[in-house]
Amino acid sequence: MAQVSWLKVPTELKITKNNMASTANFESKFFTIEPTFDVKDWAAAQPVLEEFFEKSSSEEGCFFYGFTKVGDKLFCREGYVNGEAVLAHLQNVAAPFAKILAGPASLDKLEFHAPASELDKVKEATAALNPVFFEVDSGFTKVTKEAGGTQTPQSMVSLHPRFTVKDWAAAQPIMAEFVEKTATEGSCLYYGWTKNENTLLCRESYTDACGVLAHLENVGPLLDKMLAGPAALDSISIHGPAAELEKLKEATAALGTVYFEVVDGSFSRYEV
Repeated sequence: MAQVSWLKVPTELKITKNNMASTANFESKFFTIEPTFDVKDWAAAQPVLEEFFEKSSSEEGCFFYGFTKVGDKLFCREGYVNGEAVLAHLQNVAAPFAKILAGPASLDKLEFHAPASELDKVKEATAALNPVFFEVDSGFTKVTKEAGGTQTPQSMVSLHPRFTVKDWAAAQPIMAEFVEKTATEGSCLYYGWTKNENTLLCRESYTDACGVLAHLENVGPLLDKMLAGPAALDSISIHGPAAELEKLKEATAALGTVYFEVVDGSFSRYEV
């Protein structure tokens, strides 16, 4: 395996195959909403977050929902089965959304990631929020049941790299290699590319930190190839439980990674 210069795995941390996800891969058709808030008053924001949790947990089309935070930044990590489920969610949480923007926080940015046909279902209804729409380019999910599973605390670790693509013709075959190699990883829950104009994001999640390290070792040479001309890495963040983030900091610091810790109350209810 090629040496990855920026990946520094702690010697005491073994990359294992525990907590394996499903080996079956399905087309990536689900819908994610990615709002980022600037929090002005955490004490005032906390009860509103609890209201978001309570309302979202009642939604049949929501298969994970929760907040992650770093400093004064608050990110919502949320997934839905389709555009209809997104519209139902936005209607359901309209009251706490208005509350949080009435003082505790401001909306920094809002992104929707989904297949083009699902994005079209929400564009008219959400235009006033000025979201940025990212269309699914390629990818897979190992989630076999997106809704209706047992609700558990949100424990997954997700990566959020963002690129500016300079040469799509050169980038596309590398993107395909990323998907092909990642599809072999037992700890990957979902993986794929979404894009808006020349901005490219990777939507990816793993069962734990060991799964992330295994992935980075697996695709490290491809990242080097991507950054050698076709694209530039604008930013990368990792979202997960505090204990899992600690396992990743030494290995991923060279990328300029920002680490978002899961807020208590976040949940998942998918099955793999």
